[in-house]
Amino acid sequence: MLEQFRTERLQAFRLGWGQEEMVAAIHSDEKVMASHRGCLSAAENHEWMGRQIDIWDQHGFGLWAFLDGGGELVGRGGLLPIELFGNSEVELNYSVASRFWRQGYATEMATAALGIGFEQLKVES
Repeated sequence: MLEQFRTERLQAFRLGWGQEEMVAAIHSDEKVMASHRGCLSAAENHEWMGRQIDIWDQHGFGLWAFLDGGGELVGRGGLLPIELFGNSEVELNYSVASRFWRQGYATEMATAALGIGFEQLKVES
């Protein structure tokens, strides 16, 4: 279980209750959530956080909070177990705060998560 790590510009921490308010800011950003199912209310964000914490507890991996050098949340992302057409799969999942778009953070987060998935978790492609 890899609960924290660094990329070139970011510090990643296992997503937990301590980041709930920061994640709520992303989940209430209309620009970010336009590619999802819409913005989440505070209650929906709380339920979402609980599911993410449960995923870590059950599978030993999940989403990380990615913070910049100043401790600001750039995004959240990682690997999620899903069922797809009756098969157990692992999904690459991430969202970046809109103020950090077009700076290469999504690529940095996704590359790190995929590397962990293939190299440490031995996820098959």
